[in-house]
Order: sequence, then structure tokens, then C-alpha cells
Amino acid sequence: MIFGIRSYREEDRNAVEELLALAFPTPTESDLVSELRQAGDAVIELVATIDGRVCGHVMLSRLNAPMHALALAPVSVHPAHQGKRIGDRLVHQAIDEARGLGVQLLLALGEPDYHGRFGFSQADASGYDCVYAAHTLLALRLDPDCPREGRIIYAAPFNALG
Repeated sequence: MIFGIRSYREEDRNAVEELLALAFPTPTESDLVSELRQAGDAVIELVATIDGRVCGHVMLSRLNAPMHALALAPVSVHPAHQGKRIGDRLVHQAIDEARGLGVQLLLALGEPDYHGRFGFSQADASGYDCVYAAHTLLALRLDPDCPREGRIIYAAPFNALG
């Protein structure tokens, strides 16, 4: 069994769509990924593979913010491969690539326990004005000089999430 993580390629489109359909109960995340790509808002997109077949996916997308910031969403792993830390490896790789691009801040909407494993926290997100602040908005500062407050606007495709 050969495992790898690489950048998304156009020929991965169908496999990623199938993966998202298996990993999530509704097409919301699949639609989000397609719309972010179409709008040019996908900045980092990675797939995990086992023996050349896509088994995981992560996307970081553009945010309108007073710093270089990206949104982490979604992260998905094929149900047959969940519990093998594939999602963790994808998130760590995405964080490393974001650092390499000079990204100062990553935001995520989700579970503090899960995202906390990677350094995301609600406390670090508390100074940001964002439509999702009432939800579980989590932040990971990649640059210690990153502004600790300001208005952050997610890319338009996120509006469908409500």
C-alpha cells in the first residue's frame, strides 16, 4: 500500500466529488468546493492517495481580511479510511504549505477538539469580526505579528452554508 499527499489536479475532479458525496450527508460541501474552484478562491487544494486512488481531500480558500488569511474547509476522508489519521496528515500538509506562502492566519469553522489538535483556538479567533463568529470560529496564527482583530469576510460560496 503506497500512501501519498499531492496537489489537486483537474483529473481528480470526479474522484473528489465522489469522496465528498461519501464523506458528507448532503451535497453542501461538494457544491462549496466546486464553487470555490470556479470563483478562483481555492488557494491550496490537496488530495491524499492510496495506491494512486484519492482517499482524502482538503481545501484552503481565500478570505477578505486585513492580513494574508485563508479558510480551512472542507476536510474529507473516504469512510473506508477514516480513523487512519489521513485527515490529520492532510491538515498538517495544508498548514505547512500555507506557511510557505506567507499566510499569516488560518480560520476554520468546526469542532474545537478536532481543530485544536493543529493549534486552532476560539480564543485566537475572538478579535475577528466575521459573520460566522456566532458559530464555532477557530483561528490558527501562523505569524506572531498577525493582526489580532479586524473584519474577515469569507468567499461568496460560503454564503450557502448559512
